[in-house]
Amino acid sequence: MRRGKSPLITTGVWTLLALLASTASAGEIGVCPPYSKTFGPEDPPENIVAFINEINLRPGGGTIVLEPGTYEEPLSEARISISGIVCVRSQDEARAHISANFDVEPRAFLTLRALIVESVVDQWSVMVRSDGTLFTSETWFDWGASSSGLENAGSVFAEGSLLPHIFNTGFLAMTGGGITDPDGSIGLENSGYALLQGVRVTHTQYDGKDYGGAGIVNGSNGIVSLVRSTVAYNGICCWYQDACGYGCGDGGIINTQGGYVEISQSIVARNTAGTLGGNTAGDCFGPVTDLGYNVFGPGGGCTMTASTSIEADPWFPYSDTYSVSLDPGSPAIDLIPLDACPAVDSIGNPRTDGNGNGEVACDAGALEFSGQGVVVKSPPFARDYGLVDLSTDSALYVVFMSSAALDPATIDAYSVVLGETGAVPRAWSLVDRNGDGVLDLRLRYKLKDVALECGEQALTVSAVITEGESVSGLLKLEVTGCTF
Repeated sequence: MRRGKSPLITTGVWTLLALLASTASAGEIGVCPPYSKTFGPEDPPENIVAFINEINLRPGGGTIVLEPGTYEEPLSEARISISGIVCVRSQDEARAHISANFDVEPRAFLTLRALIVESVVDQWSVMVRSDGTLFTSETWFDWGASSSGLENAGSVFAEGSLLPHIFNTGFLAMTGGGITDPDGSIGLENSGYALLQGVRVTHTQYDGKDYGGAGIVNGSNGIVSLVRSTVAYNGICCWYQDACGYGCGDGGIINTQGGYVEISQSIVARNTAGTLGGNTAGDCFGPVTDLGYNVFGPGGGCTMTASTSIEADPWFPYSDTYSVSLDPGSPAIDLIPLDACPAVDSIGNPRTDGNGNGEVACDAGALEFSGQGVVVKSPPFARDYGLVDLSTDSALYVVFMSSAALDPATIDAYSVVLGETGAVPRAWSLVDRNGDGVLDLRLRYKLKDVALECGEQALTVSAVITEGESVSGLLKLEVTGCTF
């Protein structure tokens, strides 16, 4: 672990970005050149390619403006070479959907803005190969063709873009957006320099390669810096696990000997362990440097050294979509002091008082919790999950915890809706369960009124307060004692 590099990495990359921005022309780093021509879906694709070839030769480059819609024919059956300064962008916020494969030559600049780009050459082709400079903004690379999204040996700056597999041997700076490949691959395969800030690395799965379904594989001499990012739900065996039969993937982060990975203000959790690349822990395999304010999954193999980091389940919603937003009560909420992070998260949500203590702070990971900060628990309160034993318990206790954002005494107890059970509380009382000097609302339900199943489950609990406003939180339970 090359700890001596740590202080230089994150600050050094922004120095490099500033230097590039100050020395490059307007068309070179993301700003589209003024010389432009507009095309629509009805225009022959060869006319668009001809204009690209024209502006390849112009010293100041040029811009292709695409009217909204789906361009049914590919821009070219072959790869499109970018040798000058070329920008391709949608006319407005409605993304144009194109099929194209690009090669960015050394000292060339390609900008892609507000597009959906799909591969056309063949199903395993690389959508963009770059030896020059690529800038993408709010652009989605459609992985439906099972193609690799990006091979980069130059410089890539991506803002709010969604890419499948990235193979990086150059310089990669991603802000917002995500890396995901549910068709089976590695999210980021890195042996260069990669800075991921506010990025979601999710949903990679086993595909039979040497490393199956890893979120990030960092090779020897590679450097990865994760800042306010979320690495979760990687290494899934396959979407249809019963039909898989090949074994699982390799989890969240694999850092091979000689590589360096640093993590700050991020979440690395809920990644599936595997054996293909040796990652039997799930979340981390190999050394990582903990720079603080991280949430690492329990037993996931990530070494926690900073006092501000925690090991805990991040409380993502229970759903088939594997969302990485935060549930009420997540330990990632308000983990970071407000002055240590930007005013908004990776998708523009403002920072909030998510835990209801009266102070606005920042959440770990890519996404800020946008709920009301209402915490609903069931005994024992020291755990994230309430425990219910169907063989011995006769009642379920649900408690709205007091906070700066909520006085439970203002809740109408008989307005409380417990998931889809339709259950009505048999009794309620005001007690101070969290020791903050403010009374909490405790409701008692008969278990026979509440349909619970064995295992882990979550119920949305909502209520109306005296001002007529509604509040809601998530009750997580671990149910045992089933008779079957």
